[in-house]
Amino acid sequence: MITRRSLIFFCQSHSTLCCVNCVTDTHRQCDVKPVDDESQSPRASIASTKLEDDLISVLERIEKIKCHRTDNIKLLNEQKDVLQSEIKNVRKALNEHLDKLEKDILDELIVGEQKHSLDIAQFLFDIDTKKQQLVDIQTISGCIKKIGSGVQTFLASNKLEKMFSKEKRVIEATLKENEGENLQLYLHLNTRIISLTNDIKSFGSIDTQEKPPPTAIPESVTRAENRNSTKSIASRVIETTDPNRVMLKVIKKIKTCKRKSRIPIDLRGCVILADEKLLFADWSDNKKLIMFNIDGTHNRDIGVTGKPYDITRLDGDRIAVSFPEDNIVQIFDVVSNGYPIYQNIKMTDQCWAIFYNDEKLFVGCNGHKIQVMNLSGRILQTVPAKVNTVYCVNANNDCVYYSDEINNTVYCCDLEGNEIWKFRDPSLKYPCALAYNREGYVFVVGNLSQNILVTSSDGQQSKSLLSKLDGVDGPAGIYFDQRSSRLLVVSASFKGVVALYDVITKPKFSNVYSS
Repeated sequence: MITRRSLIFFCQSHSTLCCVNCVTDTHRQCDVKPVDDESQSPRASIASTKLEDDLISVLERIEKIKCHRTDNIKLLNEQKDVLQSEIKNVRKALNEHLDKLEKDILDELIVGEQKHSLDIAQFLFDIDTKKQQLVDIQTISGCIKKIGSGVQTFLASNKLEKMFSKEKRVIEATLKENEGENLQLYLHLNTRIISLTNDIKSFGSIDTQEKPPPTAIPESVTRAENRNSTKSIASRVIETTDPNRVMLKVIKKIKTCKRKSRIPIDLRGCVILADEKLLFADWSDNKKLIMFNIDGTHNRDIGVTGKPYDITRLDGDRIAVSFPEDNIVQIFDVVSNGYPIYQNIKMTDQCWAIFYNDEKLFVGCNGHKIQVMNLSGRILQTVPAKVNTVYCVNANNDCVYYSDEINNTVYCCDLEGNEIWKFRDPSLKYPCALAYNREGYVFVVGNLSQNILVTSSDGQQSKSLLSKLDGVDGPAGIYFDQRSSRLLVVSASFKGVVALYDVITKPKFSNVYSS
């Protein structure tokens, strides 16, 4: 019987313990060493470290998959609501179109019945009139006969005969015209209407597709490998989306400045808070943030220490605000009275754009860079940028989005600054703000082109969502709320006009009924 104590050798070729018999019988050609020696070798330490890393990697992967599956439940529920709305809209369009067709044919039926009924009624009236004239002639003729013969009687009878002959010709023509068959109404149904109930057996179908989660790590990727493969992962997880599926439905348009101010406002950054209040940064000498309720009523103005440029929402009621002229990022509670400052982060360069994602702040600065830091202000990473000053920034997982306003370009890069894709379009001029949603769409503000575009997740396609015809006049800020799928747009910066939209993404298989 082999006991644990008898397993005193270790086969490096097969990574297994051996006894004396095993060494001579099955491991004669292998590299075998005593267990005591192997346990003290560097390989044992490396193996232990590798095991620990592998365990951590698997545990991290389990947690990520749990998060992804939990998010998947929420996503499925949201998609269910979208699809239900889509089905109801198609049904509504069908009902409205069928109602119109029904009204048209009923109107045609009523007009036809009324026309023919009036024609027949007119005939009956005319023939009754002629009949009465004949009765009158008959009555006069009878009276003449009673008088007897004579010249006057002869002349009267002759006159009556002429009158009768004239009326007879008219009456016979009228009778001949109306002696045909009775008029009848018939319905000739459109055969395509009839086939609607026979040929169409279902409203459609619900398709389920498996898609990789946005931060999926392949099973073979270890913790160390994952740290060194940021670019490949970021490039691999992007799934192309179709911007033509995106539509906006206006909820509310708000004029934030309803009375003239001594200092004109200049709205830039904006967010939707946890309680659905709307908050805007006034990049003017007013030195304030402007808060509005979701119904468009003014809530209050919040005085701040400098000129705020951009805002991002953190957890709860906390926000972070950038003050470029002071090289400061401030974190404070926007709801409590006195809005106490939790953190005052001093930057080495001017800080413009600011965005919060995955417990990190992404701060667009001067000097071709985006600083990634924690909420204490400790810099975790610097992302190189292809533009000297980063005025807008967004991030999701391992992807960072920013723009080059002068060259009318939107960039997507990884955390090392490696370009994943870039977007340029003749219809986009001075892209000064952008927002990303979890489906992969990027919403871009064209300040000089006075429009809002949405790009596909690979930056190769785009669609115009809003233009000057929609009231866009010098747009300067945009924010997408992931919870409600709502888009907040500063559509006219100097006029203080903002708009809130529902973002509707049509399913891939959707066929919108068109009449």
